[in-house]
Amino acid sequence: MVVGMRVLRGHESEATALWPLVDTFVQTAGRGVMKVLLPDGGFINDSRIGRLKQDYGIDTVIPIRSDMDLFEDVRGLTQLSPPWEEYEPTRRASLPGVRPGHTPHPLAQNPDSCLVNDRRFLTL
Repeated sequence: MVVGMRVLRGHESEATALWPLVDTFVQTAGRGVMKVLLPDGGFINDSRIGRLKQDYGIDTVIPIRSDMDLFEDVRGLTQLSPPWEEYEPTRRASLPGVRPGHTPHPLAQNPDSCLVNDRRFLTL
């Protein structure tokens, strides 16, 4: 879903447009509304990309460039011995089956009361 757009001049960086758009969206819609952002590969080396998850809880999916070797990048990360943290996903509460104050349609309350026209099942 497209929620914002900005037309850039030829020399203007996409990054200068992205961060104000995200900030404005979160301020307007609230934290937790935007779940995933799919920027293009130009943001793969942007040091601010982690801010999306840390500040706003937004996951980011960025395609790798054709000149990148993902396996070698992961192998290189294992050589750094970074401190690892246990990931614990947060789960939202289950949605209730019925909205408060909502009366279901009579046919939904008693499916046996549905009448079926058998002619629609006949073939020529």
